[in-house]
Amino acid sequence: MFMIAPPCSTRLILVPETTDSPPADLPDYQELVQAFTEERILERKEYLYIFASDLIRRHKLDQDHFFVSPTLIDEVVVNYFADFKRLKDFHKLERGNRIKIASYMAYWIARERPIQLIAEHYESRQAVKINQLLALGIIIDVMFTQRDVFTPELDKMNNFVDLLLYTLRYRVFTAQSIELALQALIIEKLPYV
Repeated sequence: MFMIAPPCSTRLILVPETTDSPPADLPDYQELVQAFTEERILERKEYLYIFASDLIRRHKLDQDHFFVSPTLIDEVVVNYFADFKRLKDFHKLERGNRIKIASYMAYWIARERPIQLIAEHYESRQAVKINQLLALGIIIDVMFTQRDVFTPELDKMNNFVDLLLYTLRYRVFTAQSIELALQALIIEKLPYV
């Protein structure tokens, strides 16, 4: 079983600037800035970059062989906010809930795979799943407290985590299917009336 903890806030990690800043060149990027503010977009990029960097360190993966791509982090964040803008506009939402935030962020992480392996031969089961672990870590960080994750029903949670990692690696999925799975997990935890 993998343990995903929130990023360590005691360490300073400098988020590299992308050299060609593709998101600013996108025609819709200014609409995203108007809808969410540039500060919020940059905060999300920094959060994701730090979380990914800490994940590599926590799993004791060789940092010479792994690289968090600022360009792919940009892609994840811009696509996430573009999806959220469409959701807000269509459903007239003021804010997204934790389930939507977690599922859409996890979807774009699993799709774009911002942590890159830069060595030809690297033997580690965790290395193969690193981006799926990043998506799972974001889900846990956004949706749960440590107390929620380590419940007496830990076996059920472990089964859910294993199935989610498998799905993110080998199955076809959408942000909506991740959202449905997370909603089912939350409902399952509610006491029956």
